[in-house]
Amino acid sequence: MTTPNGPQLLTVSPDGRSAYIAHTNSGNTFVSQWDVAADGTLTPKSPPTVPAGMNNAAMVIAPNGRSAYVTSNTDALVHQYDIGADGKLAAKTPPTLSVPGATWPAITPDGKSLYVRGAGLIAQFNVGADGALSAKTPATVPALGRSRRSPSPPTAAASTRATAPTTCCSSTSAQAGG
Repeated sequence: MTTPNGPQLLTVSPDGRSAYIAHTNSGNTFVSQWDVAADGTLTPKSPPTVPAGMNNAAMVIAPNGRSAYVTSNTDALVHQYDIGADGKLAAKTPPTLSVPGATWPAITPDGKSLYVRGAGLIAQFNVGADGALSAKTPATVPALGRSRRSPSPPTAAASTRATAPTTCCSSTSAQAGG
């Protein structure tokens, strides 16, 4: 079994029946999705991949196993997906939300809040009962200090610090896969 170049993160669903890996191929990010058999072997789902923007993908799955969130740094988006009973990913409506420099997502153990490290900020979201994200108030807080592992250099549009919801965390009308 192979994936295109640039695998970023392998994630297994809470029920252990599905596995996903966010990866980059020629600048485009995809999520490969597999069924996990009782003996642990992986079999590609159909379709085997879903689009997820451009570069620097990281992924988290909600604790209830019904939603997944994938970040893509270059296009400054968080992609949000429903996870079907069969483990297949399908874009939510809206499919993406804007976070300048989106890199590492984290979800709380109760599944009610999602945080995304961005360009000099942390975007904070409420997670609805259906798994859809909505910006908290305030939508962002400053990221304090410097990490050893900085995100890729932000684009000109993402290099300004977001201080209002108009520059961060709004839904976009772009199709998943951007």
